[in-house]
Amino acid sequence: MVFVTSYVAKYVGPEVFGIIALATATFQIIQIIAQLGNDNIIFKRVSKKKNQE
Repeated sequence: MVFVTSYVAKYVGPEVFGIIALATATFQIIQIIAQLGNDNIIFKRVSKKKNQE
């Protein structure tokens, strides 16, 4: 992955690579926050289904 990142940075330039890096970091933070809530929802729904059966 290090080689791909360095190649992309060289190919697109520092300004565009900065935008790509910012977008990637923002998406990863949002994904982490979304996963925290999803685990609780999944456990709740699975336990409700087991109680109904």
